[in-house]
Amino acid sequence: VRYGWWVMLLGAVGAIYYMRNQFAHPVSRLRWDERLLKLKGIGDLIAKVDTARLARTTGTLLKNGVPLLASLSIARNVLTNTVLSKGVDEASKEVKTGGSLAHALSDEKQFPRLALQMISVGEETGQLDNMLLKVADTYDKEVRTAIDRLMAAFVPVVTIILAGFISMIVLSMVMAIMSMNELFG
Repeated sequence: VRYGWWVMLLGAVGAIYYMRNQFAHPVSRLRWDERLLKLKGIGDLIAKVDTARLARTTGTLLKNGVPLLASLSIARNVLTNTVLSKGVDEASKEVKTGGSLAHALSDEKQFPRLALQMISVGEETGQLDNMLLKVADTYDKEVRTAIDRLMAAFVPVVTIILAGFISMIVLSMVMAIMSMNELFG
C-alpha cells in the first residue's frame, strides 16, 4: 500500500492516454458515440443538445440568407456527436437531390421525432428558418429541465457520500482516542 500509489497513478495516466488515442481515430470515436446515443437517458439528452445546436445554427443561417445546403454544412461542425454529424452529412446529400430535410433526417433515425415533425411543418409552410429556431428553443428548455432534474437527484447522493466520509474520519479519530485511553488508562 505504501508504494502502490505510483502504480495507480501510472494506470490512470495510461488509461487517459489510451482514451485520447482512441478518440483520435474516427472509427473508434464513431463507435463510442453510437454507444452513448444508445444509453437510456443520456443518449436522449445528447441527441436533444445536438439537435438544438443544429436547429439554432441552421435556423440562424437561413434567416440571414445562407442557402440550406451551406447552412447544413456549417451547422454540422457544431455537433459534438459524430453519429449525428454523419447523419447530417447523409441528409445533406438527400436534400441536394431535391429531398425534404425532415424526411432526410428521419431516415437517419437519430434525431428526435418532435424536431422532425416541426421541421416538416416549417418546410410545408415556407417558414423553415423560424421553425428551426422554435425547435432549438424547445429542446434548449427540455435539456435545461432534464439537467435540473438530474442535479436535483444528484445533490442528495453527494450529501450522503460526504456524510459517509466525514463519519469515517470522525470514527477513526474516536478509535484513536479510545486506543490511547487503553494504553494510558
